[in-house]
Amino acid sequence: MIKFFRKIRYNLMEQNKTGKYIKYALGEILLVMIGILLALQVNNWNEKKKQDAVSIKFLENLKKEVIQNEITLKVKLADHHLVVTKTTELLELMELTPREINSSKLDTLMFAMLLMPEFKPIKTFINSENLGLINDDDLKNLIGLWSHNFDQYVYDLKIIYDLYYNNIYDFMQHNYQMKNVKSEYINLSESKFKVNSINILSSAVFENHVTMKKLNADNVYEGALEISEIQQKIIEKINEKLAIDK
Repeated sequence: MIKFFRKIRYNLMEQNKTGKYIKYALGEILLVMIGILLALQVNNWNEKKKQDAVSIKFLENLKKEVIQNEITLKVKLADHHLVVTKTTELLELMELTPREINSSKLDTLMFAMLLMPEFKPIKTFINSENLGLINDDDLKNLIGLWSHNFDQYVYDLKIIYDLYYNNIYDFMQHNYQMKNVKSEYINLSESKFKVNSINILSSAVFENHVTMKKLNADNVYEGALEISEIQQKIIEKINEKLAIDK
């Protein structure tokens, strides 16, 4: 093809047809430019197609991760709710002269003081550098909000941990037999040492510990609910994106 164009140029020069040669040369340049532009467009289209495929795969993996996190969080939500309800019940029983309660009930309530459930999400994709592949501001904002709320959730959990190890643990060591704790997670034979529920339920110090545990457990539970709501919105948004992009 190149030899063909070269031959035409040579013939025009031989015939001294300068005007036609110039027009032909300009036409040839234009043709070459069009060819280059088409090649660039095809290359850009191929690159976009590859990038879209990578983006779709990333969104699919992100969706699987968030779904798994939501499944895990549902279990932890039930545990967080248990702590809230049982600490509330324990506070209601505490008085200057409380009535004695049976050991089984006390053991269940004391378990709530020991229980510290924690949601530990998978963060392979939600913290990935490839988040830049997402070309949806609403989805990016949701992921940013998830990270912010999860950080707050972790902070609130730390308060509960500190409260337990600095205060609650010491009180329970001196006033309760840990072996008696009753739950689906723990099944030990009852301690031979007697526990006095009156001493526990009439303790002003322990009332403070239970109060702080309940208040912080409320925060953790509400935080977990917000994380769950955000995760569900992320899944919905990804579904919308995948339906459009595929």
